[in-house]
This record gives sequence, structure tokens and C-alpha cells, in this order.
Amino acid sequence: MLKKLRLDQTKKYEQSIAVYEIAKMLIAFVRGRTHYISIGAEQGDIQKWDDLIIQDAENSLIHIQVKRQTTDFCRSNDKCTRDPYTQGERKGTLRDLSPFDESIKSLAHWVKKFESVSDTIKREFWIELPENSTKIKEGLEVRHLRYLCNQVKDVTTAKGLNQLASQEPSVRDCYEWLRSWCDFKDWDQVLKALRILTIKSSGLEGDIEARTEELLRDIFTNDKVKDVRLQIISYVDENTTYTGAIKPRSLLFNLISFLLPTVARWTQFRRLDSTWQISGTHDLESHDQIERASIIVPLLWSNDNVKNLKITAQVNENCKLSDSLIQLALHQYGQVNTHCTDAAAWKNLIKLKIGNTLGVSKADLEALNIIEDTEAFSTSDFRPVDSRQDHEFVAAELKDEMTAKTWKLVVDNVERGLDEMGSTEIRNAVELQWHLWKTKLDNSRIEQFNLFKKILHPYAEGEDISGELRIGAKTANLIADGLFLLLIVSVCLGNEKSCWQKIQDNLSVNTIGLSCWSGPSGKKRKVRPMHDECILDLIGKESSDVLILSKIESSPNDIYEEDLMSSNVQTKTLASPSLPKLLVTNNMKLKMLIKRGELQPLRSYLNSFLEQSDNSVEEAINKVVI
Repeated sequence: MLKKLRLDQTKKYEQSIAVYEIAKMLIAFVRGRTHYISIGAEQGDIQKWDDLIIQDAENSLIHIQVKRQTTDFCRSNDKCTRDPYTQGERKGTLRDLSPFDESIKSLAHWVKKFESVSDTIKREFWIELPENSTKIKEGLEVRHLRYLCNQVKDVTTAKGLNQLASQEPSVRDCYEWLRSWCDFKDWDQVLKALRILTIKSSGLEGDIEARTEELLRDIFTNDKVKDVRLQIISYVDENTTYTGAIKPRSLLFNLISFLLPTVARWTQFRRLDSTWQISGTHDLESHDQIERASIIVPLLWSNDNVKNLKITAQVNENCKLSDSLIQLALHQYGQVNTHCTDAAAWKNLIKLKIGNTLGVSKADLEALNIIEDTEAFSTSDFRPVDSRQDHEFVAAELKDEMTAKTWKLVVDNVERGLDEMGSTEIRNAVELQWHLWKTKLDNSRIEQFNLFKKILHPYAEGEDISGELRIGAKTANLIADGLFLLLIVSVCLGNEKSCWQKIQDNLSVNTIGLSCWSGPSGKKRKVRPMHDECILDLIGKESSDVLILSKIESSPNDIYEEDLMSSNVQTKTLASPSLPKLLVTNNMKLKMLIKRGELQPLRSYLNSFLEQSDNSVEEAINKVVI
């Protein structure tokens, strides 16, 4: 009965140590920090060192020997030098090894095995004990071995330890015990073992459980940490097998209800050579699904809690997945950060690809939440993305979900615009047209994407500027405002067959919704307002019959006259047949007519410009000449 009780106590002690280490692993995982990959038992390849096996990192293991020893390890008359029994049936036979001796002897044999050959796995060895004063042999206690371990530094040599032994009796006794009981040959072997050996005094079960619960308060509801600890114990009992180990993400599924709502979630995209690994805590709906695009995009583009995107990869200009991650990072705001390897290089690439502006304002990239990733890590639960085809598939998934999220935000803004118009004839007509268009656009992500890209990327900027990356949460207002003005023009000049590409069969239309841009291709890139000296370069490159510039408040006549007077080059541009039949801006006259709410005056206003399209250039020139 007493033996069974001791076994039960030993098991409970091992369990307490295991749960404490599992708690450390779990908290670091949830916090998005470097963490143990897994924790198991009886899976090691080193005898006596498999009570707990922690996979600390790839090719790195920690072997833990747990000893719930509250009495001395040695028997009476066990000296530091192993000698034979002096009486009884076993007289002349060397004294029996204690369990502690056997553990250290096993370590010695492992050290000898790899004296001439390097182990492919980095290993550490821990011994967990309740306290330090337990005797190893007569005159030698655990604290003496721990002291010796602590003396070993990077610069320590075998000669230095030998000198220390000549000065300190406890060190000399340790060496004698290690040599005669544990089969160490010399100080060189002892030093190799001491470099990887750690002696820990963790207290008894109650002490360990209290520390575990204190740890768990970091991420779990404080009055539920005991319940969490008991849940972990239950999970360990049900899931630890000879071939299995505890992994943090799988365990977390059983504890989600206890998580503090303020704990930041994270997603990591980690690149190793040509392979990507995707991991994180945003998507905890299914054991089999890891960080799906449909889950992470809406969360990373919201501002309801602290969230982090980790891009553990070097910049690659020709990687489609990298482009999708840039777009994802660009449109984060509020309490969301992107942690990048070589953040400065990522920022420079982003600015290069979008001309240093999203089109919202001249300073819209100053608040870019991209910081250095100081803690890249491996995790056991990740989604592998191996081939370039797989990279492209994941990139397309992200792009599709970012387009969908942008569309949702655009829809909300258009609906809000309709609410703010009040009950007018224009509002009613626009709403009918909007419902027709929305139905079509709801069913086509490609049409949504193409519409957004045209609104955010003038042809004049050139192909080296990526309008695609401008699509997102931060530009949804620009897109919605441009689409709203397009709807108004459509109901005035078109019919029930009008769409966002053609108002009439012979009247194509395009909207540019930017507040600023990077200037025309071929000229030095700089962020400039839409209406500056290059406006006719922008207008002249557009091929549609009707061009809407929703963020310019000057009238079309003002634009043409100002730019005509500014240079002879622009006079030639003005005379170019590529100018639109109708240029619509968000000018004061248009705003007043929209606010008035009657369709006919607004329709007449727009039609008057169309009717004059054949001689508008000539009239503008005559006005300036006169």
C-alpha cells in the first residue's frame, strides 16, 4: 500500500511538472512568442531520460528526469567513492546504484557516444526535484551538484574545473562520485555533461500548482485558472501516448471559453527556402483548418481588438503571396500591427509598388503599422504551402477575401450615402439603379475587383504602380464615393441597361476616385493632388467617353482653362481626340443640383456638356485667346 502511495505521489508530481511546462508552452503560443513545439513522455531514445520530453525547437529536445525525492538518494555508508559491500551475502560486490546514479550514468554513456560523432539534435537535460538538500552520497547533496553546474560558462575548461576541485571539497566530491559511480572518465567528459545539465528545485505539488495558476492568469480569466489547470490535466491524461505529444493549438481548442477577450490574436506567414508555413490563433473554429483567408482577412481588417500579422520572410518582388501579404498589411489600422523580417525593406517595397500613396492623402502611409519582427518561431501546428502553385493558390484566396471585405465596406458606405440624401427623386432613382448593380456585383468577385482597380489606378500612372494593392479597407471610402457619383451620372444619362462600364451603348464610362496620385509614368514619382499641373496627362490617357473624377471639386471648365494657360504642351494635349466627351467632377454646381434632388435639372446640366463635346475644345481655346 505504501509503495502504491509513493507511486501515486510520484505520478502526481510528474503531472504537476508537466502541466507547468505545458502552461508555459501554451501561454507563449497564444501570445505569439517563441514556444515549445510539443511536450510528451516516454518517447526519448536515452534510457532514464524520458519522464518528459520537450521539443524546444526544430532539432532541439529537452529531456526531463523527475524525482519526487523527499528522502536521501544514498543508503547508509554510501561514500562519494564507490566501494564494495563489506559484509553480508553481497560482500565484495560494488554497492548498488541509486535511481539518481543511474540517471547520471545514462547521461555519461550518451556523452561518450557522441565524443567522436556530433549528435544531429541539440539536447538539454533537466533534473526536477522538490528541494536541494537531498543527499546524493555521504557529504554530497544535490545543491553541490547544482553549484557545479552553475560554474560552467562558455569559457570554462576541464583544466579550470580540475583547479576548482583542488580548491573546493564539494567540487572534488562531485567529481569523485561522477567518476566512480556514474562512469565518467575525466573532466572533459564531465564538462560536456555539465554544459547540458540543469538541476531544478521546484518544490512540491502545491508549490508547482500555485505557480502554474499564476502563469495562467496571463491569458485566462483570473477566477477560472484552477479550472483551466484541471482541464489541462484531463487533456494530458486523455491524449498523451507513447507516439503522441501535447501541442499548444490542439490544447487551446479545449480552453477557448476561458481566454481573456483582451488577448491579442496573431497569424504568421513563415518562409523556409521555397516553402511557406501558415500558423496562428485567429482561426480556432476547426482542428483541421488553420488560419483560413476567410477568417483572418476580416479580423485583420477590423479594429475591435489587438491583432498581429507576422511575415517571417525576406522581401521578394516576384512572389504573388508576398504581394497579397503586402495588401493585407497595407490596410490594417488601429490596434493591428504587422511584424516583418527586415521591416525597412518591406516598407520600401510597399512604397515603390503603390507610388508612396494609397490615394487617400499625401501622408496616408505615415501611419503604416509595420514593425520589425524580433521573434520568429517554429510551431507544430501549421499549414504547409509547398509548391509555387500552392503559393499562387493561397495568394488568390487572400486576394479574393480582401476583395470581398472591401466590397462589404463599399456597400455599407453606399447605403449610408443613400440614407444621408433624404427622400428625393434622385435618391429614389439611384437606389433602384444601385440594387440592380449590387445584385450583379454580389455574384462576381472578378467584376468587383476590376471595378475597384479602375477607380484606384489611372492609366497614366503606368503598369509599375499596382492599383491592386490599393484595394482594401483604407480605400473603401474612396471607392464608394466614386461609385456613388457614377450611379448619379448613370441615372441621369442612362437607362435600366446602364452599368458601371457603359451608361449607354455608345457611351463608355470610368471613374477615378483618388484624392492624390503618384503622377504620370515617365516622370519623377511624387505624391501630388489630383488637380495639379499633370491633370491633363491623367485625363488624356483615359479612353472612356465619360470620365468621372469624384475627388476633384474644380469644374471641368476650370480644369481645362487653367491647364490650357499653363503650357503649350498642354494645349496640344487639350486638342487631343482622346479627351472624354464628358468630364464630371464633384464641383459646387453639381453638388447643389444633387442636393436639390430633382432629376431633370441635373440631367440637363450633364447633357449640355455632352451636346457641346464636338466643339468644347475649340470654345475653350477661344475663351482663353480672347
